[in-house]
Amino acid sequence: MTILNSRLLITIFTYNALFASTTTLLSFQRASLVANRPSAATGGAEGHTEFLAKVNIISSFAVLIMQASGMGAKAAGKAGTRGTLMMLPLVRVGGVSALLWWFWASNGLPPR
Repeated sequence: MTILNSRLLITIFTYNALFASTTTLLSFQRASLVANRPSAATGGAEGHTEFLAKVNIISSFAVLIMQASGMGAKAAGKAGTRGTLMMLPLVRVGGVSALLWWFWASNGLPPR
């Protein structure tokens, strides 16, 4: 009942629930991408590992560029506390939307 009586606790709970849900959705989508790749083009388990490594290195490099350029600090300074807290869910929804668009545009086929 404490959570239901507190607007702050409901907000924190909702934020965490949505974050966990999108993280799980993206993990299953990544596994689906690997599972549905044609085995002739991948070279087996090593090909799948290489594909996931490329995805991880690209995302890590993008985060490094954003951190090194100071974009995050500038955006946080302009957006304020509430705006900064809203950025992660909005970026995640954008990522899930892009993934959904990719799925529809490629008829469910994974990248090669």
